[in-house]
Amino acid sequence: MRKTTSYFVRKLEIMQKITTMWWISDKLRRQSKGPKKEYPRNYYRYESMEEIEEKIMEGQVLSGLTTMKDEDTHLEDHIWLVLGKQGSRVSIVPLQLNYDEDTETLIGLSYHTYELQKGSVIQDMTTEELEIHTSQYCVMLPFVRGKKENFVNQYAVVFDDWDVIDGFGEKRLPTLCNVEFGSDAKRY
Repeated sequence: MRKTTSYFVRKLEIMQKITTMWWISDKLRRQSKGPKKEYPRNYYRYESMEEIEEKIMEGQVLSGLTTMKDEDTHLEDHIWLVLGKQGSRVSIVPLQLNYDEDTETLIGLSYHTYELQKGSVIQDMTTEELEIHTSQYCVMLPFVRGKKENFVNQYAVVFDDWDVIDGFGEKRLPTLCNVEFGSDAKRY
C-alpha cells in the first residue's frame, strides 16, 4: 500500500525535530564543565562510614560490589561498599563473610553473617580503577526476625546476574531455580 504525501511530510518534520534536539543536547553536553565520560553507577555511594554503620545497625538493604582476585576468580566472601561524597575519588570498605556463624535459609536465600572491616578501608581510589577491578554488583538483603533490635548482621546477597551466595558461601544460582525449573530445563 502506498503512503500519501502528507505521511512523508509529517515523517520528515518528526525526523527534523529529533535531529535538532540531538544537536542541541550534544552541544550542551560539550559545553558543560561536567565529566566527559559517563560512569556506570550500578552501586550506591555512601557519604561516610557513619552512614554505613547506621544502615547496618538498622538492618537496611545495602548496595555493594565484588572485586577480582585474579583473571578467573573473584572474592565472593568480601562485599565492598563504596563511600565518598562526590567526584572521581572513592573509598571502599569490605563486609566480610563470617564462616563461624550460623546460616539462616529462607525462601531459597542463605543469610550469612557479615562483619564490617573498618580497618581494611582502601582510600583514594579513582572511579576508573574501581571499574577495572569490579567483578559484579550486588544487593544485600537483611534477615530481620521480629523487631529490628534482633538484627545480627545476616544478609542474603543477590548479584546483578541473579546469582546468590549459597549456604556454603559460594556464588550460585538460587536453589529455588533448581526446585522450580529443574525438570523443565532437563526436558529441553
